[in-house]
Amino acid sequence: MECKLMDRFAFCPVCGSSRFEAATFKSCCCRQCGFEMFVNPAASVVCIVIEDGKILVARRAYEPMKGALDFPGGFVDLGESLEQAVVREMKEETTLDVVSYRWLFSFPNKYLYSGIEVPTADNFFLCKVSDVNSMHPQDDVEALMWIPLEDLHPEDMAFTSMQEAVMKLKELDL
Repeated sequence: MECKLMDRFAFCPVCGSSRFEAATFKSCCCRQCGFEMFVNPAASVVCIVIEDGKILVARRAYEPMKGALDFPGGFVDLGESLEQAVVREMKEETTLDVVSYRWLFSFPNKYLYSGIEVPTADNFFLCKVSDVNSMHPQDDVEALMWIPLEDLHPEDMAFTSMQEAVMKLKELDL
């Protein structure tokens, strides 16, 4: 996976030199001061909730991919574990409390933010939540809906990792 983020940096962030050049597919190196900057993926979490054969899906309220289907989740905050992010993101986007969770799998992804393609490592968790009747869309979620897993189509999902997850989820016996 090529990182286009490196193309956005013309000057060394340490010395300001214009001799800041690609060193590898994931790094740039300053030919003047020797500083090497690596671009590693940002960690994110994705919350998968399945009840009675239906999966909880969100409709995105904002760009990128406004109006497309998504799963609740988001970026892991500084100083936060993946597990803490699962609990926080579910509460922020659905008002639901996570009562248990289990890591399922991960996929690489790209997230367009402020015109920059940010590489991410999307971690998918199977979540059990409190009273599903009390959920309300919040934060960057326009709507929440339950869709039978067999009726969910990968191409309806906002991001590549979500599309891959739909296919993987259909293979698993959850």
